[in-house]
Amino acid sequence: MADSTLRVKRLGNNRPRRVRLSGISSSKGLPQHPDDLPIIECILMRFGLTIDREWPFLIDGEARRVAVRGAADRE
Repeated sequence: MADSTLRVKRLGNNRPRRVRLSGISSSKGLPQHPDDLPIIECILMRFGLTIDREWPFLIDGEARRVAVRGAADRE
């Protein structure tokens, strides 16, 4: 930390969630598998200056990261 007078205190855990908003659909259809996500617009979370564009999944017992895109990419 640049300022040594600052202290850190964990307030809780925040696990990412993947949800589908009811009433929202894509012209490409609803995703059935994480591999479908790159072709639809997703809601991206911003953490400071970083946008979470890769989402972790456990697919067939294997940890994989899937690259997604969303409205934040157009900013």
